[in-house]
Amino acid sequence: MGITVSAFAKQMGVSVQSIRKGLLSGRIEAGPDGTIDPVSGAADWVGNRNPLKAPPGVPELSNAEANTLLRNSKARRESYLAEMARLELERVRGTLVAADDVRKMATAASRRTKDQLFSMAPRLAAAILGLTDLTEATRIVEDEMRRICEENATGLGAGDGAD
Repeated sequence: MGITVSAFAKQMGVSVQSIRKGLLSGRIEAGPDGTIDPVSGAADWVGNRNPLKAPPGVPELSNAEANTLLRNSKARRESYLAEMARLELERVRGTLVAADDVRKMATAASRRTKDQLFSMAPRLAAAILGLTDLTEATRIVEDEMRRICEENATGLGAGDGAD
């Protein structure tokens, strides 16, 4: 048993005028008495629609073209959502760090290393002042440079000036 055009429009959540246009275009079919079967009419309405209806003046897409565009759009959206979920998971796990935070940490580490290297000369001056053996003086300077580099490489000085 069919339902009236207005009842079908209400069921589909569209205007009566849209349903009448669908009947005229053959998108949906009415029975001999002018009523629309609610199940087959809904299937026709959804199955024969163009999800990317073109604005006036733009050529209409075929259903196949529209469906291809829609599938591609949905695939891009799903890919984007999956990437966002992956990034959020990494953030929660603590494996994702904000680029600004990395820049701040790198700047702080660089300043800390520079400060340590420039303060090295006054600290070592007394130790190498009386040495006549160039090899021994070089070893003392290299040991201090190695200590500074290792300290900064392992993050032991991470609290110095990081903020």
